[in-house]
Amino acid sequence: MSPLAEALIAAIDAVDGLERGASRLGSGGWPAWFAGGREVAHLHAEDRIDLRLPRATQRRLGADPRVRPRKSRSAWLELELGSLADVADVVALVRMARAAEPRR
Repeated sequence: MSPLAEALIAAIDAVDGLERGASRLGSGGWPAWFAGGREVAHLHAEDRIDLRLPRATQRRLGADPRVRPRKSRSAWLELELGSLADVADVVALVRMARAAEPRR
């Protein structure tokens, strides 16, 4: 596993209110994170993560070159990380995804 993937996984694991588990949606055995039993993030590769984010947040991120929007309407947005410097930004978005989920 790359240093980027290790740093990203460790940083997301440290976010309060999330549990790591197996993704129902991701691929390749990469981890997923759940809030209140609902999947809010999962890795597709060492440098790609899907996040369940509100549409308004997705629109605000539309110009970010790391964002890979879906062709169809979706609650999920893919981000491609280029370096360790991107980890903090992704963790901030993971926190937004967590906050958007109702507490159970």
